Amino acid sequence: MMTLWQFEAALRALQVLDMQELVDARAIADRDYAAWDAFQADRVKWLLEHPASADAVFRAIWRHRTPASEIEAEAPPDNVVELEDRRGRSERSRSERS
Repeated sequence: MMTLWQFEAALRALQVLDMQELVDARAIADRDYAAWDAFQADRVKWLLEHPASADAVFRAIWRHRTPASEIEAEAPPDNVVELEDRRGRSERSRSERS
């Protein structure tokens, strides 16, 4: 199963595919400009309407994958919101008083 990060990376790669990549992956025929125009008009719709070519399109998408795009960035430690407990004190202020 794909993570959200991988799904978003695949959608970004889908948006930058060019005609030659689709021809190389055998998703569309060489010089099939009608198919290319339909693909460019709505790439996701074209992908859903052509399930037989979906595997070839995904092969073209995965060619754009880099090892760096596979690593999901971790949230920086300072990107934390402290919530107060029911008494009105934050977790940090309790530990500082101890």
